[in-house]
Amino acid sequence: MSLSSREQDNLTRWKESQKGFYEVYYLKWNDLAVGVAVWLRYTLLAPIKGPAEVSVWGIFFDTKDPSKNIGLKNNFPLADARIERDVFYFAAGPSAIYDEGARGEIVQGANKMSWELKFEEPSLSLRHYPAPLYWGKFPKTKFLAPYLSMRLSGEFRLNDRRFTLNQLSAHQGHLWGTEMAHSWVWGNCNAFQEDETFCFEGLSAQVKVGERLTPPMTLLFFYWEGKLYRMSGPSHWVTNRSEHGLDRWHLEGKSGDLLFTGDIFARTEEMAGVRYQDPNGSERFCHNTKTADMKVQILRKRKSGWEPIKAFSASHSAAFERVLSGLDPQVKLLIP
Repeated sequence: MSLSSREQDNLTRWKESQKGFYEVYYLKWNDLAVGVAVWLRYTLLAPIKGPAEVSVWGIFFDTKDPSKNIGLKNNFPLADARIERDVFYFAAGPSAIYDEGARGEIVQGANKMSWELKFEEPSLSLRHYPAPLYWGKFPKTKFLAPYLSMRLSGEFRLNDRRFTLNQLSAHQGHLWGTEMAHSWVWGNCNAFQEDETFCFEGLSAQVKVGERLTPPMTLLFFYWEGKLYRMSGPSHWVTNRSEHGLDRWHLEGKSGDLLFTGDIFARTEEMAGVRYQDPNGSERFCHNTKTADMKVQILRKRKSGWEPIKAFSASHSAAFERVLSGLDPQVKLLIP
């Protein structure tokens, strides 16, 4: 059976009994009409020391009342996982993600999340790195977005609240590796007001090479009018501009005679804190929101300088995360 490039990019990379490895499938969407967003994660952790386990996470964002944001997580022993090797199918307990959709259930205390979802109208599968880097030892975490932008339909429930999803803007990513980056900033947005097909994806990370920490390496992608503008080769890692804080990110990248600039603005009270565990036992803390704002401007080089030719804006619909070795006290830890 021939698999699509998207399904091939989603195949599980972990080898049975392999130690010192982690793998993540994540899914996010925004329902702007209702004012909510959801972030789901299906994960596998095979630490250097201790047994492997799988887990399912769910974080619910309420833009109208961030105090109602909630995060739930269930862990399962590897015996409760089902991982197919010839097709994309990853299951942890009653939850599963596969080529055309996802289902799940998380129960924690008095709270419960459940979902039944269908993936529709994908744009493309994005490979962030040059092809050779997916087979080498560097970087230690590999990153893909098999569903860079798509439409999502189905149903999501949180306790007594029921949400019907009808062609919502959504995104699904896949990452795996032997060690997390030292720190990073990531963003994605595919719900711009001016053009529903316009999409942004970006990553700026610092990694350890031996005992040394690299300068930030910044990769930027813009999908515009049916074309993907990639600013992700080794030369772009240092020429792309990236300035960020806990609640903001300014970025710039050039592609031919075009200059793409972007600004993401987050509200710390809408952020979710999440604890990540590295296979080596160390920890990272993610400060994440799916309800940030974003502005993008495209400029073309003229003899007189850079001329603005297009602008895009998104409100309460941009994903943004900053990952550090510690948790900022301004952000509530929802997944400890």
